[in-house]
Amino acid sequence: MESIKSFLGNPYYLMTAVLAIAAFGFAATAVISLIQERKQKKEETQEEPLEKKLGVDTKKLKNVLNVPDLKRKKNIPVIEEEKTENAPEELPNDKEEVPVSNIDTEPEVLNPADVAEFKSRMIEHFRRKDTLQQSLLELQELYENGPILERIEKALMYSQRSRYRDFETTLDILFEGMDAETLRDDLLRMEVLRYRRLPYRQENTTGNLV
Repeated sequence: MESIKSFLGNPYYLMTAVLAIAAFGFAATAVISLIQERKQKKEETQEEPLEKKLGVDTKKLKNVLNVPDLKRKKNIPVIEEEKTENAPEELPNDKEEVPVSNIDTEPEVLNPADVAEFKSRMIEHFRRKDTLQQSLLELQELYENGPILERIEKALMYSQRSRYRDFETTLDILFEGMDAETLRDDLLRMEVLRYRRLPYRQENTTGNLV
């Protein structure tokens, strides 16, 4: 009690206490006002309109963005209609199949008279020409249609386009379905003699060279 009385009785101590309380109150007021000011700035920035943040008029921006979208939405059904209109029609399952030619699978039956005539022409033209291909080109002009012409064209195609162009294979294609073994052997013999530059003498029925 005596110390309190002495403290209160001393004007220096009393003045110091008053100044300390006043300084504390001033500091507290300053801190509170600073906190409130920062809080108010945050609220203002959050509530700031979109125009100020972007620097663009949002109404004009919305109009610009919405116009192409509307055009696209309008054009979507038109494109779908064009696709459906241009879509190919489905073919029925019961469509008749196109008949395949029988030339490649089953050769036509040859007339014996036509075969005999073709054999004599073949040996005659082969003697006059230097190559089998030249003989076939000449024979091709003599036939307008028929199974013999088809065999000539097949043999020509092989001799012109094949990688090997084998002489014997060309003859096999040419004489397919014919009884032409003797003629085939004669043509092979003539080709060998041509290659060796020797004269060709055909055998007679007795087996002796003529």
